[in-house]
Amino acid sequence: MPSKVCNSPAVSRFAALADDFSQAENVSRSEAMKYRQAGIDLEMK
Repeated sequence: MPSKVCNSPAVSRFAALADDFSQAENVSRSEAMKYRQAGIDLEMK
């Protein structure tokens, strides 16, 4: 699934959190991406 890549620390931090979350909780990738994007949106405000 293609996504825009930013070198922002906030983005990579949330990306890592989303990946950890998806693996630890065994949730779907779409759920993980939703949380990842929500985190990025919060950082951008």
